[in-house]
Amino acid sequence: MPMLEREVSVGFGHHVDLVPIVARASRRSLKRSARLARPAYQFWDGGSGASSGYFWTPANSHWAAGIAIDVSAADLDDVWLRGGAGTGTETMYARSFDGIDWSAWHAFVLTTII
Repeated sequence: MPMLEREVSVGFGHHVDLVPIVARASRRSLKRSARLARPAYQFWDGGSGASSGYFWTPANSHWAAGIAIDVSAADLDDVWLRGGAGTGTETMYARSFDGIDWSAWHAFVLTTII
């Protein structure tokens, strides 16, 4: 599966819905997951700066960078990105699990504009 590069722009304090990004990033796996049990997703924050953007969910208001965040298909609508405190870019990643195996990580660029 080819690596997907996608740019997402957001202002500080604004949030990004990840469902469309994941849908584009893992079309093949999403089609297969309709036939298989327990599709899931993982997200990875590639930023390391203290003021960089980050993922957040109702269970955790600020997921740390550098760890995989496991998300069930039922909870996908509850995963969000928050823009960084300053203008800049960082690479985030998403992948899907179709019940058998994980897709490759798909990168997208988060751009915060202040």
